[in-house]
Amino acid sequence: MSEIIKVDDKPTLLKVIELVLAEPVAIRKEALQLKDKYVTRYGSDRSEDEINAYVADRII
Repeated sequence: MSEIIKVDDKPTLLKVIELVLAEPVAIRKEALQLKDKYVTRYGSDRSEDEINAYVADRII
C-alpha cells in the first residue's frame, strides 16, 4: 500500500526525493541526527522505543 503525498506538501516531497537519491551513509547520518534531536527534546519524557518510533514515523 502506498501513501499519496499532497502536492502542497513540497518540503516533504523534496525530502523524499532527496532521500531516494541519497547514499545509504547519508540516510543513516540523517536518521541519527534526527534521533539525537528527539533525544534532546523528549529524552526525559519518552522511552527509547517511543523516540525510535517518532524517528521511524518521521522518516517513513
